[in-house]
Amino acid sequence: MMKYDTTLKSLFRQSPPVALQQIAGQAITRWTPVELPKVQNLRTDLLGETTDGRLVQIEIQSDNDPTMPFRMLQYSVAITDVYKRVPRQVVLYVGSPLLKMPGAYEWEFGIARYTLIDIRDLDGDALLASPSPSDNVLGILAGLTERPRSVRILVGKLAKLDTHESASYARALLILAGLRPGLAPELEKAMTYQFDPAILENEVLGPIYREGERAVLRRLIERRFGPVPDWAETRLATLSSEEVDDISARILDAQSLEQLFQK
Repeated sequence: MMKYDTTLKSLFRQSPPVALQQIAGQAITRWTPVELPKVQNLRTDLLGETTDGRLVQIEIQSDNDPTMPFRMLQYSVAITDVYKRVPRQVVLYVGSPLLKMPGAYEWEFGIARYTLIDIRDLDGDALLASPSPSDNVLGILAGLTERPRSVRILVGKLAKLDTHESASYARALLILAGLRPGLAPELEKAMTYQFDPAILENEVLGPIYREGERAVLRRLIERRFGPVPDWAETRLATLSSEEVDDISARILDAQSLEQLFQK
């Protein structure tokens, strides 16, 4: 969860306007300190303040944590104690398995509710259409009417950013791809059939594309022949795009790794 958590918090802190409007219901005007200096030294994922002075706490979850309701109750008490305001609480679920967490903590004398959102319920098309690159990248985890086409559009947008931004958002996209089965190969395909041919010339996304090609081929080899030995890893690292295509086309017919890598 840590790599996803860090990447997602970074994207949200760049204040993607469409994503936060869908999640928090209001614009976040500033982020407040997330350390809650109490006995357990609680730390929230995101804690923001809206234009009308309300606090919004957002916790990001990639798994179904059965302790989440109790954790949210603890956060609510600690935040209220520190800021003297009761926060609106949101748990944003970004995992691949079906969401199964409850949206409330119940005990004998009451109930404490929070908003539970599956990121797939957000309007991914609106996120993709946003002028914010952070919105665009987050949209890949949300509900999309046609994911392969959306991936191609997203990759095209990233290719047009300046070098620093392109590298940052491309890295975030590759990390988040691990949250969705089958997304990594779609990214490779998007870069292959990208409408803007500059994608392969882009000094950031070009190498990412070529590494993506080799990663997909490595997975195919593992499924066909098992763990990849060191000598084959060395060969993989030096393959050109043309050689990757050739080996991929022959992988089902090859009887051994040695035969597969024969020139």
